[in-house]
Amino acid sequence: RSQVSMQASVSSPRKEVGKVAAEAPVGSPRMAPMSSPMRMCKILTPFTSPRAMRINSQAENCEICCNDIAPWQAVRLGCGHGWYCSQCIQRHSQARLELGTASVTCPECCGPLAERDLRKLLPQELMDRLLARIVPC
Repeated sequence: RSQVSMQASVSSPRKEVGKVAAEAPVGSPRMAPMSSPMRMCKILTPFTSPRAMRINSQAENCEICCNDIAPWQAVRLGCGHGWYCSQCIQRHSQARLELGTASVTCPECCGPLAERDLRKLLPQELMDRLLARIVPC
């Protein structure tokens, strides 16, 4: 009798999971197969944050390397995280590129950084390498 109850409780969540997946909108990144061009386009399209990054107007400490940063040398990202020195953002971007990703994310929340902000922070060579990974839609 206890085996029957356990089977019922185990099978119920599976049905719920299937139900949730079936209710996901068609074409959503979770539903599209990995090889789908639409899925790749949604993943790799440059993100534009409604909030732009900010530059420090007074001395700050980099939240990655903990070094003191002079005014006008650190950034707070559009997601609100930071202050980060330009060297740490460049090293973080380089590491993302070496991992094979097509986007650079916030070191804290992993939210994508806007292309317009990356263009201000990264050397042209690094920016070109990142943009080369983006699949055109």
